[in-house]
Amino acid sequence: RIEAGPEEAHTRGSERTLTAVVTRTKHLTPKVLNVKKALRAELANTRRMTIAADMRSSRVSALTLRLAFTRPEVLFIVLLRWLEFADLASAGVLGRARRATVRTAFQIASIVLSFSIPPHVFGPGLSIAHYGTIVVNSKAQVGRNCRLHPGVTLGSTRDEAPVIGDEVFLGPGAAVFGAVTIGNRVHIGPGVVITRDVDDDMVVYPTKPLSRARTRPTWWREFAQDS
Repeated sequence: RIEAGPEEAHTRGSERTLTAVVTRTKHLTPKVLNVKKALRAELANTRRMTIAADMRSSRVSALTLRLAFTRPEVLFIVLLRWLEFADLASAGVLGRARRATVRTAFQIASIVLSFSIPPHVFGPGLSIAHYGTIVVNSKAQVGRNCRLHPGVTLGSTRDEAPVIGDEVFLGPGAAVFGAVTIGNRVHIGPGVVITRDVDDDMVVYPTKPLSRARTRPTWWREFAQDS
């Protein structure tokens, strides 16, 4: 049982450096090996906290077998996180075997659910509303507590992909292309295509001009109450 936990750190930068240190200390002194063990424990703790944040955003209190039939997208997110951390701790035969096993399960889930979501893109608190086609470029960067709906595309132009802030809502069919920066707490409605930057706290709908939100949409109000 995994309970939803407190704030978590994203798994880029510092974790990659941390893992590089871990994987290069095989035949060193006991003191250094103790440091290696501590770093691995810290990496595992970060993984648990990230998954807990995803579960909280998805309104799931515990991982159960029933989720495979009722909320398969939640299990996909868990596999995504396991793959991210397997990438960071894949030293040795056992580590590589674990990574291969997790990647195989992740690829099968991606095909079954029609997701093309690479690892190391989304910050903690990812929530997917429903299974269905979602395409995300591997060079995109997305912050905490992102909400995705079927039909979302985060694509690249000229090999440049979007950078998206925290607490961004992407409605069904929304698309963001190219070297675009989306601010924090932005609400992008159904079918909107974004090709230019959007400031913080903006609401974007296809039939309305760009406007600044006076109050946060329901998604953020509910999240704030649960947090």
